[in-house]
Amino acid sequence: MASWLARVGPVAIVDLETTGLPNDPAARILEFAALLLDPDTSEMRAVATLIAPEAEIPPAIQRLTGISDAMVAGAPSLDAVLALFSRETVLARLSAL
Repeated sequence: MASWLARVGPVAIVDLETTGLPNDPAARILEFAALLLDPDTSEMRAVATLIAPEAEIPPAIQRLTGISDAMVAGAPSLDAVLALFSRETVLARLSAL
């Protein structure tokens, strides 16, 4: 593992799909994907799941992402997914913007 990773600790490289743009305070997360890098074990683990956004997904976002309200019905909350990571894990978000 890279020496910088050993100094930082566990890192999760995260990609999100949302109901809007990053600067939209009403935007909700629809999908969470992460690659967890653990410097102590040199293991990598992938996590990917839909997220219950607790709001309807706008039609334009459904067309863009291919994620519908029906698909997220019964999906876990963001809090439940984040609970899979330790408090020491650094989250690094990918961004296309």
